[in-house]
Amino acid sequence: MPHDKLDAVLAAQLAELESSGRLKGAETVFAGVIPAAGDKGPRYRLEGEGDRAFLRMNSNAYLGMPLRAEVKKAEEEAVAAYGVGPGAVRFISGT
Repeated sequence: MPHDKLDAVLAAQLAELESSGRLKGAETVFAGVIPAAGDKGPRYRLEGEGDRAFLRMNSNAYLGMPLRAEVKKAEEEAVAAYGVGPGAVRFISGT
Protein backbone atom coordinates (compact mmCIF):
# COMPACT_ATOMS: atom_id res chain seq x y z
CA MET A 1 0.00 0.00 0.00
CA PRO A 2 1.23 3.53 -0.67
CA HIS A 3 0.59 4.65 2.91
CA ASP A 4 2.64 1.93 4.63
CA LYS A 5 5.65 4.19 5.25
CA LEU A 6 3.48 7.01 6.62
CA ASP A 7 1.55 4.55 8.81
CA ALA A 8 4.80 3.27 10.28
CA VAL A 9 6.09 6.79 11.02
CA LEU A 10 2.80 7.81 12.64
CA ALA A 11 2.63 4.59 14.68
CA ALA A 12 6.16 5.21 15.96
CA GLN A 13 5.30 8.79 16.92
CA LEU A 14 2.15 7.67 18.74
CA ALA A 15 4.10 4.98 20.57
CA GLU A 16 6.66 7.60 21.68
CA LEU A 17 3.91 9.92 22.91
CA GLU A 18 2.30 7.07 24.82
CA SER A 19 5.53 5.90 26.43
CA SER A 20 6.35 9.46 27.53
CA GLY A 21 2.87 10.00 28.97
CA ARG A 22 1.94 12.70 26.43
CA LEU A 23 -0.61 10.79 24.35
CA LYS A 24 -4.07 12.30 24.54
CA GLY A 25 -6.60 10.07 26.24
CA ALA A 26 -10.07 9.08 25.15
CA GLU A 27 -12.67 11.80 24.70
CA THR A 28 -15.55 12.15 27.15
CA VAL A 29 -18.89 11.70 25.43
CA PHE A 30 -21.99 13.40 26.81
CA ALA A 31 -24.98 11.07 27.08
CA GLY A 32 -27.53 13.53 28.42
CA VAL A 33 -28.29 16.76 30.25
CA ILE A 34 -30.14 17.14 33.52
CA PRO A 35 -31.61 20.66 33.59
CA ALA A 36 -30.99 22.97 36.54
CA ALA A 37 -33.43 22.44 39.39
CA GLY A 38 -33.79 24.01 42.80
CA ASP A 39 -30.43 25.20 44.07
CA LYS A 40 -28.44 22.99 41.67
CA GLY A 41 -27.28 23.97 38.23
CA PRO A 42 -27.35 21.63 35.24
CA ARG A 43 -25.72 18.25 35.49
CA TYR A 44 -24.49 15.98 32.71
CA ARG A 45 -24.52 12.25 32.15
CA LEU A 46 -21.44 10.73 30.56
CA GLU A 47 -21.30 7.67 28.38
CA GLY A 48 -20.17 4.66 30.39
CA GLU A 49 -20.91 6.27 33.78
CA GLY A 50 -24.49 5.03 34.22
CA ASP A 51 -26.81 7.40 36.09
CA ARG A 52 -24.01 9.32 37.80
CA ALA A 53 -24.36 13.08 37.25
CA PHE A 54 -21.42 15.40 36.63
CA LEU A 55 -20.79 19.14 36.64
CA ARG A 56 -19.33 20.60 33.47
CA MET A 57 -16.34 22.68 34.51
CA ASN A 58 -14.87 23.59 31.13
CA SER A 59 -15.62 25.90 28.23
CA ASN A 60 -17.30 28.45 30.50
CA ALA A 61 -20.27 26.06 30.68
CA TYR A 62 -20.17 25.61 34.46
CA LEU A 63 -22.80 28.37 34.74
CA GLY A 64 -25.15 26.49 32.44
CA MET A 65 -25.34 29.38 29.98
CA PRO A 66 -25.66 27.13 26.88
CA LEU A 67 -28.90 25.74 28.32
CA ARG A 68 -30.60 29.09 28.95
CA ALA A 69 -33.54 29.84 26.66
CA GLU A 70 -32.36 33.38 25.82
CA VAL A 71 -28.89 32.10 24.86
CA LYS A 72 -30.39 29.40 22.63
CA LYS A 73 -32.65 31.99 20.98
CA ALA A 74 -29.72 34.35 20.35
CA GLU A 75 -27.71 31.50 18.87
CA GLU A 76 -30.55 30.51 16.54
CA GLU A 77 -30.88 34.13 15.38
CA ALA A 78 -27.13 34.38 14.77
CA VAL A 79 -27.10 31.13 12.79
CA ALA A 80 -30.01 32.36 10.67
CA ALA A 81 -28.22 35.65 10.02
CA TYR A 82 -24.62 34.50 9.62
CA GLY A 83 -24.64 30.73 9.07
CA VAL A 84 -22.51 28.23 10.92
CA GLY A 85 -18.79 27.60 11.06
CA PRO A 86 -15.97 26.35 13.21
CA GLY A 87 -15.84 27.63 16.75
CA ALA A 88 -12.14 27.96 17.24
CA VAL A 89 -9.49 30.51 18.11
CA ARG A 90 -8.45 33.14 15.56
CA PHE A 91 -5.32 31.38 14.34
CA ILE A 92 -7.43 28.33 13.38
CA SER A 93 -10.64 29.95 12.11
CA GLY A 94 -9.25 33.28 10.93
CA THR A 95 -10.48 36.73 11.79
